[in-house]
Amino acid sequence: MRLNFAVFVQEARINPEGGVEMANPIVDLSADNFPAVHAESAVVVNFCPEDTAEHELKIIITGGYKKDCIDPYVTKLPAVQSSDYSVGHIVSFRDISLEQAGDYKVEIIIDGEILTTLPFVVRRGVNEPCSPPTDCEAK
Repeated sequence: MRLNFAVFVQEARINPEGGVEMANPIVDLSADNFPAVHAESAVVVNFCPEDTAEHELKIIITGGYKKDCIDPYVTKLPAVQSSDYSVGHIVSFRDISLEQAGDYKVEIIIDGEILTTLPFVVRRGVNEPCSPPTDCEAK
């Protein structure tokens, strides 16, 4: 499976012409209080299958104290008529749990193989003092 691109964004949709519109790539989020919830986001992937078989797409968002920030997304992608096609998929996520500030990632997995990882950072908002002080020194 050849991945053309994958991106983690605030929102994505199919426009009337059949193209994908994406807004605000997510690489850095902030929250004033933890645990926090990120209300809406989307993962957009586009890949070229190397065969005409059915494939399984799995998307996992991990980080913080607990491994999974939201239930993994899993779906069967339908078989394509030719391996010359590219396949696009938009997955919307709501209410992603962010337990603490730190490093997070989105894993794009096809048939059990991690094709790419999209890292993002969650930071403590500038308006909230860190507690305990050692927490501030780490940032």
